[in-house]
Amino acid sequence: MNFFTFAEDIKSFSTEKFLDDIQTELEKSEYTLALQKQQWNEGIDNEGKILGRYSKTTEILTDGRKKAGTTYDIFETGETRRKLTLFGMQADKDITFFFDSDSKAVPDLLQLIGPRLFGLTPKNKDNFTTMAVDKAIQLLNTKLKFK
Repeated sequence: MNFFTFAEDIKSFSTEKFLDDIQTELEKSEYTLALQKQQWNEGIDNEGKILGRYSKTTEILTDGRKKAGTTYDIFETGETRRKLTLFGMQADKDITFFFDSDSKAVPDLLQLIGPRLFGLTPKNKDNFTTMAVDKAIQLLNTKLKFK
């Protein structure tokens, strides 16, 4: 590749196109969804705090499936986890990512737990950022034909 080819490649790859491409790549990432699900497995919210604990009544109603005192794991039918998605919103040449689920259980979960149900702990945000930077570098290498 010579300088002129490189200059043409850069001109044809706008910031807007880069943001669209990286947003699409990150939204498809199973890694990020796995981070959110792992937090739920551990029964923690986006601050690393316990989501809540099952009561004795819940243990009785679920025939012992959910033990009193254990942390919420956001797994009743699995629908909330299956329908979990990550989506990005662009503003001012930046992308903010959010989790959501089309599960019919989400309104009740948000009522019970609140908005801290969705989102990554600070440590997992750092892991996500590292992965996002790696994907951005790969994308630039591919689009600008560095590799």
